[in-house]
Amino acid sequence: MKNIFLLMKYYLDPQTKPFPKFDYQISALRSMGYNVYFLGIDGNKILLCHEGKQEVIYKMNFSQIPIISTILTYDILYKATNKVFQKYNFDLAYIRYMPMSFSYSKALETIKGTNCKIVIEIPTYPIHKELETEKRIFRKWYFKKSNNFFIENSSKVDLFAVIGDNTTSFAKRPAINIENGIVLKNIPLRRPNKSFEEIHILALANMAWWHGYDRLIKGLKQYKDNGGKKKVVLHFVGPDGDGSLQKWRKLSKEYKLEENVIFDGPKYGEDLNWYFNNCHVAIGSIGMHRKTFSSTSELKVREYMARGLPFVLSVNDQSIDEYLGFYLKIPNNDTPVDIELIIKFVFNIEKKYNLHRKMREFASEKMTWEKQFEKIFLHLKSIENTNQI
Repeated sequence: MKNIFLLMKYYLDPQTKPFPKFDYQISALRSMGYNVYFLGIDGNKILLCHEGKQEVIYKMNFSQIPIISTILTYDILYKATNKVFQKYNFDLAYIRYMPMSFSYSKALETIKGTNCKIVIEIPTYPIHKELETEKRIFRKWYFKKSNNFFIENSSKVDLFAVIGDNTTSFAKRPAINIENGIVLKNIPLRRPNKSFEEIHILALANMAWWHGYDRLIKGLKQYKDNGGKKKVVLHFVGPDGDGSLQKWRKLSKEYKLEENVIFDGPKYGEDLNWYFNNCHVAIGSIGMHRKTFSSTSELKVREYMARGLPFVLSVNDQSIDEYLGFYLKIPNNDTPVDIELIIKFVFNIEKKYNLHRKMREFASEKMTWEKQFEKIFLHLKSIENTNQI
């Protein structure tokens, strides 16, 4: 396979809605020697992008209603994909699962008509899990219907690459388990600040309720009320994904923690280096129980590993054994985080020689997108060989 087409809801301007995972996937495939083409959203235009060149494929008229706008964008991306494959040929189409529209089945039919292999990545499997906690009636109804439509119209998919529960098939098609990955060349190793006069904690995310960072604020309130001696500073870095950031800001103000909880907003690229160098520990998602999850392969955890910054989790990571000492496991529930426990963890890991380099070595061996794509391509080859027998 030489020419690969990637599809997901990807904004070309990272300030609009950053999607580092997609950047990692593009970079990994290019480093493996593939020609990568992808659709990018720029304002109201859908562009086919390749090696710095951009071709307008489709123009959109947005609805002012957020959920309708989202649905239309998904539909138009599949319509644009249909137009691309009427004009160009590719060896592989790698598609990230999106809520489906009627254009989905038509796009797959057109893709398959060019003898192109189709791999669909399901970033949260089983896909119905997130619906269990959705409280908005229309969204729940729409996503349930679209999931059913997706399953019923996936007969042309060659392989599903699923992140989540173990499975060998989905929608009556072959499936393989993969994990989120990173590309090391895009992520510098941290240079740890050796000062421990204050303990700095990094919470990095597109802030949403299931990150559970309200547990941190409540835990810090308890720590101070109980006479905690160390000054602890929480750095919330990232945009507001679902309104949670504003709630957490209000909560920290209510608890009079303005000096301890800093809302730094979105940061990208080199602007993140200060946080990774000066924070002593980072926080993964600690509200996964709100989505009924007990394990994860979070992208930001892989970035923490590549940087060499120890972290806190409330669930198991599918790639990292807890005994390795790279992270602290806390209860997977709504109880306030024990800040004193985190401080002890910080001082314990400080005694471990070159831990940040060991974390990066582990990430290099087990957590790159190159490793995940190798698994996918090998599985595709084995399916092809089996069908020829």
